[in-house]
Amino acid sequence: MFDLSQPKFIIQDNELRMGRVVMHKELASKDGGEILGGGYWNFDKDNNILYLYGESVAYGGVNVEQIKNAWKRPSLENSTIIFSESDLLDTTKKLGTKIQ
Repeated sequence: MFDLSQPKFIIQDNELRMGRVVMHKELASKDGGEILGGGYWNFDKDNNILYLYGESVAYGGVNVEQIKNAWKRPSLENSTIIFSESDLLDTTKKLGTKIQ
């Protein structure tokens, strides 16, 4: 059996929602609410860095300000967060914007 899930995120109701899913819509709250966009994530646990990048086919991408303004889980308080609109993780690692 193949696992088609990938690490994806959306921002819904100004909240960063992350998970390993097949479709971005699986991250959406059942209660509805505005979805600003989404993308992919990668967590480098050795360096405590969360990379957010790319865009959702269904919802489009987000920008730096939307990431900065989104509520993030307390578990990310001490993490560095790097964001890029690029679809490539390598580009995000080299040229991404530090959010926190």
